[in-house]
Amino acid sequence: MHRMISVPALTLCLAIAGAATSFDALAEPTAEDAKDYRSAIMTAMRGHIAAISMQLRGLVEDNGFLAEHAQALASTAAEVGHVFQPGSNVGDSEALPEIWERP
Repeated sequence: MHRMISVPALTLCLAIAGAATSFDALAEPTAEDAKDYRSAIMTAMRGHIAAISMQLRGLVEDNGFLAEHAQALASTAAEVGHVFQPGSNVGDSEALPEIWERP
């Protein structure tokens, strides 16, 4: 079952996207930005995996959102190959050294 996004939620998403786009021209991406983005992607994936796991184990009701979590996980996972950019290995990381040596 597809859920329709509410008009206020859509308006908020468009406002955030518009603000992010307008600020994009102001800043040059840094290695720290790439690391933060990678962390956000991995955190999002972890959240969807946890929600799916809890639903499949019967710890919470599905309420029709299992498919949405699966789709979001698939969409987010598609970015993994793009988030380990050369030079973005800054600060503390849980990534294995091999990810940087053999991408």
